[in-house]
This record gives sequence, structure tokens and C-alpha cells, in this order.
Amino acid sequence: MDGQSVTQVVLEGLTKKYLGLAPTLFSPFALTSENEHKAIYEYHPPEGSSSTAKWITVLFFPGVPEWEGRSNRLRVLLGIERFFYPSRMRFAEVDLSKEGGVYRTLIHNGADLPLPTEPELWVIDPDTHRAAKYTSPKGETIADLTHERLRDWLTSNSVALPTDGGLVTQRAFPELERLQKQTQDELRADPASSKGPP
Repeated sequence: MDGQSVTQVVLEGLTKKYLGLAPTLFSPFALTSENEHKAIYEYHPPEGSSSTAKWITVLFFPGVPEWEGRSNRLRVLLGIERFFYPSRMRFAEVDLSKEGGVYRTLIHNGADLPLPTEPELWVIDPDTHRAAKYTSPKGETIADLTHERLRDWLTSNSVALPTDGGLVTQRAFPELERLQKQTQDELRADPASSKGPP
């Protein structure tokens, strides 16, 4: 399979079959008030990375029951999307019910304004401090986001397309194996967190 391109659905199936883990365990990196500055502004991509490698796409979601299923689908989508954009884009998430201050810092420039009641997706360029919000097509919501819509939105914001329009499994599986080990270590350390990363 090395070197073949696959879709999100195939990758989710392979993750479950070969690693024995549900894809939901691979949600994006969680930003918190403690780590957001370092993760966003002090990150240095590997040499030879794309000019957008420092940029970060952040899913802000309300941790409320009425959005739980749709937010989790978006979290899985973005968690898997990171494998389509190696050295081009980073992905993160913020649970607004726990870390609303991150939204206020990044989007409201520190102002104490109301938090969104629905998920929002932003791409942020830390060098210029510019951000662009994803806007759903008419008649849809962010819950309808697909790989293709995300790709088109990122492309419209100057992020290079994924190689060959797909994912190179040669790069993804070592990362999945690392994430599997990390998740298993976390579960051993705290069995109560069997739901996986936040």
C-alpha cells in the first residue's frame, strides 16, 4: 500500500482495521490558554516546508449536547485532514466550553465578546496575524463540511493543494502508529479518559 493515495473513508477504515482504534481518537491538537501562544506563534516548521506550514486551521466548537455529534464529525474530519497537508498546514481544535479564552485571544483580540454558539473554522497566519473564517455555501451549515469543500476553502486562502489530490500512506501510517502509542499511553495513565483526546 505504500505510496498509494486514499480517501478519508479508506483511511478511517484502515485505522480501525490495522491499528484497532476508532478514528475519533485522532482529533486535531487541542489548543488551550496555556499552549496557544507557543503552538501558534512560536512554531517552526521543518526546513523545506511550504510557505503556509506555519499557518493553522482551528475548529472552535461549543461543548454542548446539541452540537456534540456534529462537532465530533468535524473533529474527526480535521484530524484526518492533517494527513492530506503534511508540511503545508496544521490543524487544531478548541472546546469553547472549556477554553473560550483562546477564541477571545485569537479572534476577538482579547475583547470579552460573546462566544459562538455553533462551530466555526478559521485559518490563521501567525506571521501577519490575519485570519479567515469558513463560510458555508447558501443553505448549508459548517456541519455539512466535506473534504472537497475544506480543500477548496484552503486553496482559496492560498494553501497549496494536497499532493495528487490525496494522501500518501507512506507518510501517514508512521504518524498513525505514533498517535496510537501516545493514545494507549494516555489511556494507561488515565483509564477514565477512554473517550480519547478532547
